[in-house]
Amino acid sequence: MSDRSRPKRREGIRHPRRTVWIYCDGKKTEKQYFNKVKSGLREVTFQVIPVGGDPYIMVKRAAADTPSNEHLDGDQIWCVFDVEAPETKPKIAEALDLAKEKKINCAISHPCFDLWLLLHFVDQRAYLTTDEACHKLQKYLSGYSARRKHVTEQGYEDLELRHQEARQRAKVLEVQHGDAAVKECNPSTSVWRLSEAIDALYRRS
Repeated sequence: MSDRSRPKRREGIRHPRRTVWIYCDGKKTEKQYFNKVKSGLREVTFQVIPVGGDPYIMVKRAAADTPSNEHLDGDQIWCVFDVEAPETKPKIAEALDLAKEKKINCAISHPCFDLWLLLHFVDQRAYLTTDEACHKLQKYLSGYSARRKHVTEQGYEDLELRHQEARQRAKVLEVQHGDAAVKECNPSTSVWRLSEAIDALYRRS
């Protein structure tokens, strides 16, 4: 068959690569977790930025960074923060108002991000303090210590196998709490929304 008679190969549609900017308040668990997600999805660009202080400071930092040349239209900007229990963090309502104004996504866990990890293994519908969530998690997550809050390679592999279960359990909690204020939604986590957003980007890359 001559070159002229060969059917032309259709080129696949390539979408511009977008970045997921993740601002988080944890310097250990959250940063380790999202860096491990990042290493497994090379087609999606990640920037994981630990920010100290209360949720309002985090959202304010993300909002200040957004107009920079590094951020492109179509990038996703997320603030991942905890409510904590029994003492809740300050300025959560102000943080959510600013996020809505600046069109920044929030993934909030009450009491803490460790609840999201715990939901990979069990249903958790009863109230938890932050310490209780961490100690309960160490019973299930390989290599995790409530004191060190470290996610090991083996632990992350165990989590990867259970993403769908965690999402479903988190969605059930969201329905359970209905329209209640964030501070009243213990236990709850909207990290499932970020997880699904990352999957959607991966599928279209």
